[in-house]
Amino acid sequence: MKTPNSETRRGIVCPVFLVLEKNPLVAADMIGTLTAEGPCHIIHETSPNDVRGALRDVTRLDVAFLELDVDGLRQSTLAAEINRRGAHIVLTRGEDGYQAAQSAGWGMLIRPFTDQMLRSCLPDARQRPALHCSEC
Repeated sequence: MKTPNSETRRGIVCPVFLVLEKNPLVAADMIGTLTAEGPCHIIHETSPNDVRGALRDVTRLDVAFLELDVDGLRQSTLAAEINRRGAHIVLTRGEDGYQAAQSAGWGMLIRPFTDQMLRSCLPDARQRPALHCSEC
């Protein structure tokens, strides 16, 4: 199995996404949208406590979608762990903290969010070729 820092056979670096989401249906939708965009690696966790272990061997993240609100993220060590790997943070809870999230440099998806809203959080999504993740 390749690590989330590997390149495709075609020399394209696959984006690495963290999805912290408890609801299995929401997580499946998010993961489906992300994989439909092209080659990628997805780390899915259901608890903030499990993220540190999941990121142990990961040196680079592109986007972290976190089922947390602003206060929840600030009270945890996740922001530091994620920032160390270069990821853009997108919160998926606590829409009343939208301004605070923006001030911190974080994005926010307000529920219920659509596939298009999720895709708008992806860096250079239009520049990536449409390949299947199995090609990574």
